[in-house]
Amino acid sequence: MNPVALALCGCGWVVRQAYAPVLRPMADRFDVAVVFDPDPAALEVAERLWPRARRVTSFEALLDERFDAALVAGPNASHLDQTVRLLRNGRACLVEKPVLRDEADLAALAAAAFVGGSHLVAATACRHRADVRFWLDQCRQIAPLRRIDLLWHRHDGIPARAWQRRSDDGWTGVVPDLGTHLLDIAGAALDWPEGSIRRTALRAEVDTAESAAALAVGAARWHGAETAVPMLATPSRCALGLTVSGIEVTISVRWRDETAGDLVRLSAVGDNGSAVLEGLFGFSDARRVPWQRVERHAPDAPMMVRDFQPGVALQRAGFAAVLRDFAARLQQPPSPDSPISADLAFLARAGTALRA
Repeated sequence: MNPVALALCGCGWVVRQAYAPVLRPMADRFDVAVVFDPDPAALEVAERLWPRARRVTSFEALLDERFDAALVAGPNASHLDQTVRLLRNGRACLVEKPVLRDEADLAALAAAAFVGGSHLVAATACRHRADVRFWLDQCRQIAPLRRIDLLWHRHDGIPARAWQRRSDDGWTGVVPDLGTHLLDIAGAALDWPEGSIRRTALRAEVDTAESAAALAVGAARWHGAETAVPMLATPSRCALGLTVSGIEVTISVRWRDETAGDLVRLSAVGDNGSAVLEGLFGFSDARRVPWQRVERHAPDAPMMVRDFQPGVALQRAGFAAVLRDFAARLQQPPSPDSPISADLAFLARAGTALRA
């Protein structure tokens, strides 16, 4: 079986630091055939990483190239338009978050996938992490679930790129960045329910350039930025509540938190106990707790504890798992009756509830 000819639609930080290290040992599955990025400096990096790949600076030129599938990983607001055009062109798409904002975006993607007979897959690296998969298994052990509380707080984790800090019609801010991962995990814990989703709470805080400067807010260190960056008009903190098929879900995400260190906590309560994952996702090394741990508490049973190795290896393995899943899906014909997967349908309905 020949490897899939893959186009990289964007060659920014996530492609260079997250995908490149795991694509190299997967040469039997993917051959990076072409790289598109309007930034010449990004294409210089691509030339070093994939010297045999063709390089183009316009999306129109990319569409004229020969490839089977694309990783869409440019600026967030470009995801929808580029994915729709690629799908219509018959190219399978693996799309970095956020793939969509609401059900209107879902309809556009579904129509394009139907016309092109193409696969559409969301790149959900956090859900593919081994510790999250284990936590999800513990959630099944304590089902039926009654409540899910998910948190991802960073101390100084503002994105370094200016486009990430602009207000851009729902594509930017801490919810599309961190919240998308947590919404996706909540959907998986609930087995992608098709029932109603209702927003019960939403509180967002926007840092102005002046307030951020006064706080000496720093860009995320793992992006290589060393100077303070100004916030513009996009939320840096958000707390939201949803009722999903009658189950309470709360999500709290922050790029900027007063407490030192970064923290992820996934908590679920069910009729048969509770399950908690505590540690950190992503590439930050500013850990608030030293462990990466899953606990399950059940009535009349000893506490179950499983520790995972802290660090970036679990996150990179999540990206590798996403690519393996994408390769496996490409071996199957797309379903003409249901071109959109349950995870994207869930995120679309949650997005509609949040934007209402």
